[in-house]
Amino acid sequence: TLGNTRRYDGAVMSRYKHIVYNENLLIVMMFIGLFSFMIGVVWFMAHNEAASYNKFCDTPVTTWDAVFLDLRIDECQCNE
Repeated sequence: TLGNTRRYDGAVMSRYKHIVYNENLLIVMMFIGLFSFMIGVVWFMAHNEAASYNKFCDTPVTTWDAVFLDLRIDECQCNE
């Protein structure tokens, strides 16, 4: 029976061999998609942080500033 199982597995692998290659590509694409999603979440949060900082503070900042700078609304010059 072990020989039959081995032959059956070989037949299945040869029949669906293209799926294995596509599965490897799928794994790579999932990592790329996850990385892109994480960048999108960080960019969305930084955009909202910069918008709220610009709303309450005199110094204008961009989303890029919000990503790399430690913005503290309680320490800024407020718009009053």
